[in-house]
Amino acid sequence: MILWFRRKRKFVYWQKPREVYEIAGCSRCGGNNVTYSEYVDLMWCYDCKKEYKPEHWGIFDGPILLELTHMMGIWFHRRNIKTGELIKEDDPRWKDTWP
Repeated sequence: MILWFRRKRKFVYWQKPREVYEIAGCSRCGGNNVTYSEYVDLMWCYDCKKEYKPEHWGIFDGPILLELTHMMGIWFHRRNIKTGELIKEDDPRWKDTWP
């Protein structure tokens, strides 16, 4: 018997994954109505109501120039899933919320 354990997310990014971070839409149905799955490395498609692994992670696939993304209105604040608390980029706890 093979057991496969998926890690649950501790946070989600504050802004929308498809519109802001340009994470790929659903590869099953081609839908763009997506959000973060409760599991790391997966996304949730509202159209087909299934989890999927994106073909690419948009802005997260390459180096990120923070000053440039801020000028474009893109922020990397994280929302703690358990508490609902917003953790901003300049908060020292920000790096402790990964993954």
